Amino acid sequence: MSTTVCMFVYNNCTTDARVLKEAASLVKGGYQVRIIAVMDNGVQPYEVRDGIEIFRVIKNPLHYRIFNGDLFFDLFKPKQKDIIKKLRANYLKQSDQSGASKTASNKKKSLRKQPLPELLASFKSDLKSNPGQLILYKWLFYFFIFLSRLFRLIFLMPLKSIFMVVHKPLCFYDFYKRSLILNKEEPSDIYHGHDLHTVPTAYRTAKLTNSKVVYDAHELYTEMSGLKPVERKFYTRFERKYAPKVDALITVNESIANELVERYKLNRKPDIIYNCPEVNDNIVTTKNDELRERLNLSPETKIVLYQGGFTINRGLYKLIQAAQYINDNAKVVYMGWGKIEDDLKAEVAKYNLQDKVLFTPGVPQKELLNNSKSAQVGVIPYQFVGLNNYYTSPNKLFEYINANVPIAGSDFPELKRVINKYTIGETFDPEDPKSIAAAINKILDNENYYLQLKENTKFAAKDFTWDKEEEKLLAIYDRITNG
Repeated sequence: MSTTVCMFVYNNCTTDARVLKEAASLVKGGYQVRIIAVMDNGVQPYEVRDGIEIFRVIKNPLHYRIFNGDLFFDLFKPKQKDIIKKLRANYLKQSDQSGASKTASNKKKSLRKQPLPELLASFKSDLKSNPGQLILYKWLFYFFIFLSRLFRLIFLMPLKSIFMVVHKPLCFYDFYKRSLILNKEEPSDIYHGHDLHTVPTAYRTAKLTNSKVVYDAHELYTEMSGLKPVERKFYTRFERKYAPKVDALITVNESIANELVERYKLNRKPDIIYNCPEVNDNIVTTKNDELRERLNLSPETKIVLYQGGFTINRGLYKLIQAAQYINDNAKVVYMGWGKIEDDLKAEVAKYNLQDKVLFTPGVPQKELLNNSKSAQVGVIPYQFVGLNNYYTSPNKLFEYINANVPIAGSDFPELKRVINKYTIGETFDPEDPKSIAAAINKILDNENYYLQLKENTKFAAKDFTWDKEEEKLLAIYDRITNG
């Protein structure tokens, strides 16, 4: 019987390349794999993809249920409805007492069709003739609204602030409880937690069935930008507790592996699985100008490419500022999407660089490298906002290499190590637009130098293929299952 593996990932698992590649490699290696992910709009709660079962659990933690009214607000809604009913009943009763039964009947019918604002307006018009009870009920109604808002101000708003501090832990705990239900029915031999927030789920579930645990650290989670101090402290305690206890710890590069060993005094250095792409055989044979044709650029125009998500702290504003110093025969192309796209375009307009900096949508993963091949330089301009960014070795590093595109990247440890070891590009100060431009121009200015860098990427690509990472992953699994 096949060894069973259950992976946990805290997203909908539709485009998470690392998770899907690892799962597919394990299936290829004879393992039976399923993934527990998070339910999202537009996805199915269950599907089978390439022999991998994917289960998606809903996300509805305690604070969601509270602020959606599942616990508190339903208690008050009937009271509001009761008051409205009394107002309507009182109004109809007074109308009947006027002696004009036909008129009252017609008014009753029309009243039922009236929305609440119009109904309240009609109450106001009757205040002169029936001031007593109407005034009482009116003020009861407004008094309840006042109490409702006061309750929200005094209790719910502070409560919401408190919950926001523990928002992620509550979400992760909810994920654990819902995942546990599935795993009680069908326990697995190995539990594989992707990133720190799923490791407690993997570890606790494994302890119930005496199974093995794998922690896959996609990044240095405790050093992510945007974490509040209390969150950082909370996750550091989490990682310190679980990292030494797992049966295998995997991460994405040497720098993060060394950092984890130093922080948590690990007995064994984490295994490294790089985020290398799966390379299609047709990348060698397809033409080099798919992106160029899509942008309608001449063969003489040099393409300086940034591909990936448009998010803050990736140096995308600095790259736009650098564009004004980049050679006249080059265009800077942003291929991807993200929340700050409009802001980036505004930055382009600010510097009057609409003809120099171009935007084009991202493409599916299977088409990515064939588009990347059009570029003369691939840029990775990440900024220092913490150790997580500083130790980065993003997917695009290996994508550029496998597309045989020379690289200009931030002078950070992992980027510098790969670029210098294989002599495939230049590094720069990501805070200095002129430094960014100088590195790019150095690659573009000398044709012989450019061709040598491009040739060197072919040698680097032999070391950074998913086939090699797959072998390493299967060796890790063989070690923890057999020995």
